[in-house]
Amino acid sequence: MEPCGFSSIWVKPKQTLRRIVESAPNAKLWLLSAVYGLHYMFWLGKFFSFSNTLPLWGTIVLAVVLAIPVGYIAFNITAWFIWWIGKLLGGHAPFTHVRAVVAWSNFPNIINIIVWIVLMSAFGSSVFAQGFPGNIHPEGGMLRLLQICMVVQLIISIWILVIMVNGLGEVSMYSVWMGLLNVILASIIIGLLFYGGAYLLDHMMQSGGTKS
Repeated sequence: MEPCGFSSIWVKPKQTLRRIVESAPNAKLWLLSAVYGLHYMFWLGKFFSFSNTLPLWGTIVLAVVLAIPVGYIAFNITAWFIWWIGKLLGGHAPFTHVRAVVAWSNFPNIINIIVWIVLMSAFGSSVFAQGFPGNIHPEGGMLRLLQICMVVQLIISIWILVIMVNGLGEVSMYSVWMGLLNVILASIIIGLLFYGGAYLLDHMMQSGGTKS
């Protein structure tokens, strides 16, 4: 029996998540928050072009310091929307169980963190520019390295989705396809809120800059 699930979550997501939600749905939540939060902070650094205002080391320090609170907040927000949509679709899982699924399904992001480190080592602060990788023109070995990193990130993203969908089906007692619909609908709502908020923030900052 795997006591924590860090190994079995990769290959036996249903059984692992069922055991976790039945025994300790809040187990390892802070550690999982750190993993997801660090990956998410690196992604935010790219989205908001941290390289325009921070050196590479500054972005790394900021990401490490904020990883746990950002990851924890992101888990709860994401889980709440998935839980809410799931209830509308006929799911019966309590919020803590849905949050456990969201948190544990994102554990493979630990591989994405390694990919971020490789990219930072190879391309420096260019990684945290909004246009990356279009803002660089790698050749030869560097191009192949970039391609490998992109493929790895894609594979991990797909596997995270597979784990999450299977986990939601298990704890909510509905089909995998209903779990996929749940994730898609919640992602659309979260995406609209995030990108809408980012657009308004950017518009307000530009307006403030114009007035000054």
